[in-house]
Parts: sequence; structure tokens; C-alpha cells
Amino acid sequence: MPTNFLISKITVNFPDSGNAYTPIVYKTNSNGQIVFGLACPSSTDLEDPIKIHQGGVPLPSGNSYIQIATSRGQYQIYWTNGTDGQYVILLQSLTSPNPYPSNQKALWTGTNTSQNFTLSIDMTQLASGDGISIVAAS
Repeated sequence: MPTNFLISKITVNFPDSGNAYTPIVYKTNSNGQIVFGLACPSSTDLEDPIKIHQGGVPLPSGNSYIQIATSRGQYQIYWTNGTDGQYVILLQSLTSPNPYPSNQKALWTGTNTSQNFTLSIDMTQLASGDGISIVAAS
């Protein structure tokens, strides 16, 4: 069944003081060149939503998974088939010392095949590993 999972908004929460590192959300092509990139100094509605690709299958030509670079690490987002007809959107840390699959966490599980999401990056919670989340957009 075709799926269409999209990030249509990005929200960012910064600490009151300290490191004001701006997270970067981007995608690359097969040559490693950035084809979409956005520094996120504040919350942003995306004019062209970013597609979340399926993990474990060949990516469409010229695309990568959604990548997130923060002061605490590098992450990617993709979806996979769950159980009982559900889909799971996963966040995978690319810089975690924990081996696969301990470097992943589920951001969303559901049966919808078409859904827009808001990507939330909370720079105050990145140290605990809970600073990146998605919620269904209304």
C-alpha cells in the first residue's frame, strides 16, 4: 500500500542560556551533496514538506533519509513496517555508542498511510536522548 509520511513543520526549543547551536535538517543525493537543507534557528512551516522514506529498501534516486545534525549528534528518520498492519517511524542515532538496534527509538506507530507531522527538536533534552520527536499535524 502506498504511504505518504511528510514533515510539514519543524519546531525548535532552545535553552535559556548556554550552547545556542542551531540544528540542521537536510537530505542528500547519492553523491552526498545536500539537496535540501534548513538551519532551524526557530520554528518553521515548510512550504514543501519533506518526505519520510522507508528504511530497508532502495531509496528513490537522488534522496537520502531525513538527516538531523545537532550539538549532541547526528540522526536520521525513516519508516518501516510494524506488526498487524501498522507503520513505525524510527529515529536512529548515527553517532551513538550503542549498537543497532539500541541506537533507535520509535517516534510514531499507526495505521494511517498518509500523515503530516511536526518535527520537534528540543535542544534542552538532547543529552537524555529525548529531544527529538514527531507529532501528527492538525
